[in-house]
Amino acid sequence: DLYSKINPIGGKLYSKISSGRTLFESRNWIDNISVEIYMNNFKYIDPFYGESTVNSNFETFFELYDVVTNHKFDSILQIENLKFNNEKDTINGSFSNSLDFIVKKFKFGEIHNWEIDIEIEYSLANSDSYGCMTGTVQEHLTKSATIKTKLKVNQLELECLNDQNPFDSAKHLNWKVYNPELVKPALDLSWSSEFSKGYYIPYRKIEDRINIENPFPFGKNVNKNQVNQRDGNFG
Repeated sequence: DLYSKINPIGGKLYSKISSGRTLFESRNWIDNISVEIYMNNFKYIDPFYGESTVNSNFETFFELYDVVTNHKFDSILQIENLKFNNEKDTINGSFSNSLDFIVKKFKFGEIHNWEIDIEIEYSLANSDSYGCMTGTVQEHLTKSATIKTKLKVNQLELECLNDQNPFDSAKHLNWKVYNPELVKPALDLSWSSEFSKGYYIPYRKIEDRINIENPFPFGKNVNKNQVNQRDGNFG
């Protein structure tokens, strides 16, 4: 009955770039985008933990790394109205330590006030590490359900090595959308380490965008046809 209980109450859309370990500075597109889903409160029988309360371990999430690689987003705005059919079942996330959240299809709406609608068709299957259900993954995929929710679009995250200036990476972004000059430390990120620090790169205000003549003032090999002019619904 787990499919019938899942009714998300929101979530977040994350995006990230990294300096020192990627070719971001030469390609001008985001490294990764991920979705975090906030579940409604209910109890269920987890294959590994037994009776559990949803979200007791961690939030349900999945990453769009392969989608990002194929589409080469120079800003989060390019995810608007995107539809994706995951025929190869490569978009795997987590519902719990023992249950994978496998995305079969998804589609995004438009961004308004930095929120975006998402519709997801998904299946639940054994995880590689704590798989405790009977049956194969292919058998699990014969069952599925669809959920709809709204995601808050988070500020772009930057992972920067300690010996680097964060602006040196942030400046390669699309300046029509982002404001690299206002890059700021992010003290609430869990992935910071002794070798790197996390930063947030704010979105540019609407009224400031008309003053940006070159969206990629520090870009390399820029395809100017990728630059999208936006209206007043954003920011």
